[in-house]
Amino acid sequence: MNNLLPLPGMKNCAIAILRPQTFDETARAVEALKTGTIILLNFADLASDKAQRFLDFAAGSTCALSGHHQAIGRGVFLFAPPTVEITTKV
Repeated sequence: MNNLLPLPGMKNCAIAILRPQTFDETARAVEALKTGTIILLNFADLASDKAQRFLDFAAGSTCALSGHHQAIGRGVFLFAPPTVEITTKV
């Protein structure tokens, strides 16, 4: 697919899809968010207390960065840097 051209005005962005099992993995995801990476975190397989702790950390960090977050499904959350808007309408 070397013949594809980028859309005018669109910048490259990265989306990381992660299933963190430890607090350190969640912290690394937040570090990636700081550099402009969009993060999709899936906590569905974690115990509810652990998932809540990781979610609280990620959401608080995102808020501190003036970013945005949105629940996508059961235990799945999208975190975006301030340069990316999350909308539920197209």
